[in-house]
Amino acid sequence: RGAVSAARSFGAYLVLHGVFERSPFAGIQGPRAYAQERPTLTVPETRRLVYGYRLGRLARRSLAEARDRVMLSVVYFAGLRRGEVGPLRAEEVLQTEQGEHSLLVRGGKWASADARVPLADPTTCRRLGAYLAQLRPALLEAWRLDPDLPWLFPSRVGQGLSGSQVYRIFRRTLRELGISPRGRRLSPHVLRHSLATHLLANGESLRSVQRHMRHADERTTMLYDHPRSSSASWMFRRRSPLRPNAARRIAL
Repeated sequence: RGAVSAARSFGAYLVLHGVFERSPFAGIQGPRAYAQERPTLTVPETRRLVYGYRLGRLARRSLAEARDRVMLSVVYFAGLRRGEVGPLRAEEVLQTEQGEHSLLVRGGKWASADARVPLADPTTCRRLGAYLAQLRPALLEAWRLDPDLPWLFPSRVGQGLSGSQVYRIFRRTLRELGISPRGRRLSPHVLRHSLATHLLANGESLRSVQRHMRHADERTTMLYDHPRSSSASWMFRRRSPLRPNAARRIAL
């Protein structure tokens, strides 16, 4: 598409300077854009990433690795962008009487105000509570950092995790779990894509998913509703409009 645009601009330049009366590139048509499906992790892959570890056993091996796995679980269930991880503050994590947590996401893409995002998954809430009460203080002490640091997920230099650090942690964790890209461009943002896709495939309403993902326009949320293509394929195999009795034979 860039080459076609450059050729049209060059043709307009030639016409403007009197070389041609009409641009020789006026009739060139570029490739048509089409909506590509967002890369996502499958449900089994996401389950391995989010639930496939025991926090206590992991902490005895490496406090940093325990922090990383809790962070990735929070990123998935809160639908965070990788740039929203670093500004998270520990004192701004609230817990309800039911044991549910919520995060205060500062700024964010296209955001006009800070947003409080619920984190209602029971397992992730328990692990986040254990991380705040035990693992995070132990991590700050082991790294000889100020115990009053505000960052929820601190780095070794006493700052919140940067976007590039979150990216490296995510890719390293995928390699350790044996999750291969299989042609997908996997970055931490895939967790956000995966959450929206899994919620819509699970029957959640478009409006509720839009509110949780903090999308300004519901058309952005509709981009994640791509399981419908596979559903349509199954629908035609099962009940074709030209073969209405196919479903009965398949059942037999």
